[in-house]
Amino acid sequence: MENLVRYLISSVTNTEDFEITMDESKPKATIIKVKANEDDMGKIIGRNGKTISSIRTILRSASAKSGKRYILRVNE
Repeated sequence: MENLVRYLISSVTNTEDFEITMDESKPKATIIKVKANEDDMGKIIGRNGKTISSIRTILRSASAKSGKRYILRVNE
């Protein structure tokens, strides 16, 4: 999933200035944390949050077969 998130976000920002970490401390959920520059935050979130919502929808559908929930958090 980390590669999928990296691909989706890099297609939005076109930079390598972001960091992705995965927190697998919960048994049925994995939290994917994305840290990016302040300038790229607007591109990742999108107008009215449409871009980040689309990325979360793709993650939800990609994880449907695994039975594990993936939560995407975006931090500055």
